[in-house]
Amino acid sequence: MFSTPITEFAYAGLAGLCIGAFCCLAGTTREAWADSENSVGVALLAFALILHGIFVTGASTFGPTPVLAGEVFGFRCASMDYRSCGYVDVSTGRGYLVDARLPQPVEFDAFYRGDKQVTAQISIWDNRIHWMRTDNTNPPTTVGEPAKVNYFAMVELTVGLILFYLAFVIWREGKRRGIRHNEQDPFLLIKTLTLE
Repeated sequence: MFSTPITEFAYAGLAGLCIGAFCCLAGTTREAWADSENSVGVALLAFALILHGIFVTGASTFGPTPVLAGEVFGFRCASMDYRSCGYVDVSTGRGYLVDARLPQPVEFDAFYRGDKQVTAQISIWDNRIHWMRTDNTNPPTTVGEPAKVNYFAMVELTVGLILFYLAFVIWREGKRRGIRHNEQDPFLLIKTLTLE
């Protein structure tokens, strides 16, 4: 069996980073934005964007996407007539891939006639199949297309790097000014909104 997709760990890390950034930035007044402690919150947001851009959005761009021969041993379909199957279970030479997402729903009969041998490009990081071709039909039935560069992941990485630079600028400006009056109260924003 393939190991747990790395995207599941990335989502857990993203939750922690976003909560940490909120705790660092909540309660910051307009006058205190140059406080060097705010740079930590901005840096956490930057790290969250970079983490998401590499391991979630860019899983097929930065992660391994081998082309493997395998055998289909199950489908998960949306309806009982097996016309719209969106997940597949595949056995490959590297192990089993259970509930792998297909690029588009397929018809059960097109892939499950006779011999169940397939060739597929699999993204290991997010448990997803980019394309799959049956080896039991003539001509072979193919669904999906090869993995491509995800430009949205590149945008996320760029914005994350810009936020890292902004965190450095905030830290440097806070040190220069000597501003230290951030209350660091994550609930100050809620208190302020409810008292007004």
